[in-house]
Amino acid sequence: MNTQRLTSTYYDWTHGWHGFVILYLLISVFSLVGLKRGRANPQQYLFSPITSVLTLVVVGLLMEILNWILGKLFSLQLSGVYGDRNRPVCAPRH
Repeated sequence: MNTQRLTSTYYDWTHGWHGFVILYLLISVFSLVGLKRGRANPQQYLFSPITSVLTLVVVGLLMEILNWILGKLFSLQLSGVYGDRNRPVCAPRH
């Protein structure tokens, strides 16, 4: 198995505009399923794209705040796929 190609593909699909669109679609699909199961009226379906964008922004801000708190209080940094291979996921900064 070519792990370098798999890692590169993962990075391509989860960063930049691809990552933004995929996360938006993921949030939108679950939002629409919730609206369907909750028997929402048509007006709530019309506001669904707006609430999905707001949810996306809130999740992004919360992740940045969490990363900042971990860095300031505990000297930890969340590393991604391309982080040092020898460090654990939450590793102290140097």
